[in-house]
Amino acid sequence: PAQTTTNGRVGRVGRMTRYVADAVALNRRLAGREPAAVERIFDRAEDGVDRILATPIQLAEVVDTFGRDDEIAGETPTTSGREAARTLTSGPVEVCEPGRDGVLRLDRLFELYSMHDAVLVAAHHTHETAGILTNDHEIEQYDGDAVVWS
Repeated sequence: PAQTTTNGRVGRVGRMTRYVADAVALNRRLAGREPAAVERIFDRAEDGVDRILATPIQLAEVVDTFGRDDEIAGETPTTSGREAARTLTSGPVEVCEPGRDGVLRLDRLFELYSMHDAVLVAAHHTHETAGILTNDHEIEQYDGDAVVWS
């Protein structure tokens, strides 16, 4: 049965609540520097209770960040980009696409968002997720009820 989440969205499949994650949330999880709400969702996904989706664009950003040893919330990564992607995709994160419906929305979304944010928001709508794990202020400005971060 569908249940409404704290942000008012349904986003459930069977008993699992789905979320889509941006690169910042994925990076912060790998660095152990995610906020409490995001940590709970990842923990639930690792326990098989919830699902976390990420598009190839967000995962490519993770590989790039870890590959360049960019700081993540003040921490320097200690693993390679490839290992970061492997950890995420062999664990709680499922690769998803925005799908046909999402692609057809992109022209409107490009008016509001950068390409990678538009694809993320399209995936959120296509997969009817309960929320977007992000601290992105642009997404919060236009799709704020979907943002999960704190």
